[in-house]
Amino acid sequence: MKKSILVSFSIIFTTGVILTACNNSSEKKVENAKEDVRNAKQDLKQAQNKYAEEWQKFKDDFELKISDNENKIAAFKVKVAKEKGEVKARHQKQVDELEQKNHTMKVKLEDYKDEGSDKWEAFKISINNDWEEFKASFKDKD
Repeated sequence: MKKSILVSFSIIFTTGVILTACNNSSEKKVENAKEDVRNAKQDLKQAQNKYAEEWQKFKDDFELKISDNENKIAAFKVKVAKEKGEVKARHQKQVDELEQKNHTMKVKLEDYKDEGSDKWEAFKISINNDWEEFKASFKDKD
């Protein structure tokens, strides 16, 4: 009888230890998964904040460029107003082209919507190319 009680107790004890170990393992896995999710959310938030800061800086810098362009165009218009005849007509056409290019960049900047990093990189390349084209067009007018 003592032996059967001892065997039964050993079986119950062993079963309890195994179940407790399995339960602890599952709890650890769940806790690790929750920690991974928290870390992923934090990483995402940091990436979003970094992107928002980068976008705002880019936008602010480009708005300054556009404003500077408007000032240069206005100064060029003053020069054109003093000219006469064919030269004035040719320069007025150049003023119109410069205004259009500057307006196009302004609209492109205002209309940009976040559509992922690939589109963001393509947008930066596109608008910077527009900027370089504007600078080259205006270079002859200084």
